[in-house]
Amino acid sequence: MYACLHTQNPAHASELSAIADAFSPAVEHTHADTVVFSITPLRKLMGSPHQIASEICRRGHERKLEANLAIAANVDTAILLAHNITGVVLVTPGEEHLKLAPLPLSALLQHIDAESAAVLQILHRWGLQTCADLAALPETGITERLGATGVHLRRLACGIVDRPLQIAQPETVFEQRLELDH
Repeated sequence: MYACLHTQNPAHASELSAIADAFSPAVEHTHADTVVFSITPLRKLMGSPHQIASEICRRGHERKLEANLAIAANVDTAILLAHNITGVVLVTPGEEHLKLAPLPLSALLQHIDAESAAVLQILHRWGLQTCADLAALPETGITERLGATGVHLRRLACGIVDRPLQIAQPETVFEQRLELDH
């Protein structure tokens, strides 16, 4: 399970990092205003995802942080929901597609490159408006017409993209030391 915090206020970006670091050592900074972290180890310490969400909200309230919180079984679903739904969203594993269904296809733009943006334009020309519209299409047909990019967009819309966190590694600094006789 992953939790994503997203704020509209860029001044709160450091607060997001502080809260995420308090809950997990594995934190991905996707944007300046968004962090994602694993909450799976917290289930033994804090309980259910509802209890974990409550504790995250309490910490945010202590810091006077206004942010959206989404908890989902995969990273990309948590990010999409935190960016597009105000407040707290908890998704039961296996029901990601139900929460993502009403989101417009333009919500997928933050997860794609220029080639995918062109595919998204094609989907709009086909008359597709929401993630539910895209998820309803058969994957085989998407593969034949739009290739791997189309399949990736459909998987995002279904909430089935499963990727690990992309954690930035601290920079390794090497120093040279030389001791001389005086």
